[in-house]
Amino acid sequence: MIGIQVITHGKFAEGIIDSVDMIIGNTEQVAHNELKRGQDIDEFREEVKETTEQIMSEDGVLIFVDMFGASPYNSALINSRDIEGDNYKVITGVNLPLLIEAISNRASMDLDKLYKHILDSAEHAVMGWEKE
Repeated sequence: MIGIQVITHGKFAEGIIDSVDMIIGNTEQVAHNELKRGQDIDEFREEVKETTEQIMSEDGVLIFVDMFGASPYNSALINSRDIEGDNYKVITGVNLPLLIEAISNRASMDLDKLYKHILDSAEHAVMGWEKE
């Protein structure tokens, strides 16, 4: 099964995983890392790498980060150098609908297909409504 890792600033990752668990149940092989205020970036990057190694399977790992170009994203990107093959993908802009979609479909899709599916689903994960 594809591992899912959520990497964010603050306690966002723990909260969103708790919400997923409340909605769809058991979230096995799902892990998170949270950058704490004032935390050393090299220490954080090592924590992220250890977590990735714990949930990595032959099916790969799909990593969700909160923001493009920020420390969680950069840590995942730098750590990708230590991963052989193409079984490591990163998606920025994690939100509850996309995370549920990934966890719900990871057993029925390979990593490449799941990655593309999540990117295609992103346009439906954020919607607007305004009163006329």
